[in-house]
Amino acid sequence: MTGGTVIPSDLRIALQRHSTVIWRPKSAILFRRGEKASGIYMILQGTVTLDFGAETSRTLTSCCESGALLGLPGTLTKGVHTMTATVAQDAELAFCSSHELESLLRERPSFCGILQTILWERMAETQTANKASPHAAQSASSD
Repeated sequence: MTGGTVIPSDLRIALQRHSTVIWRPKSAILFRRGEKASGIYMILQGTVTLDFGAETSRTLTSCCESGALLGLPGTLTKGVHTMTATVAQDAELAFCSSHELESLLRERPSFCGILQTILWERMAETQTANKASPHAAQSASSD
């Protein structure tokens, strides 16, 4: 699993315009599984791991690098995060709040289709990971 989704350059530029650049040190938690989503993160530098929180012999984590978009499923559905995101190497991130994302999508409706495609890719990736672990599938079913 590669984790995160690399986004097209025009969407990346637009997201950066609607985002606040933040820096987080190694081991910082960006969001936890089960928390209400408040926005999306785009990694500018550094790495972040995504953990499904499954207790299995096989670790269900992925490592995301520059250009990856995190927190999209929970943010677009106005729900909760299905994974925990932890900074693995000091990271510079662009954080786009839910409100700013909605504003961007009203400005540029064409981005809705791109984000929907990214969301479907992430959901398929989550389903694949859940099939690997009955515990993860039970946890994710509450989404």
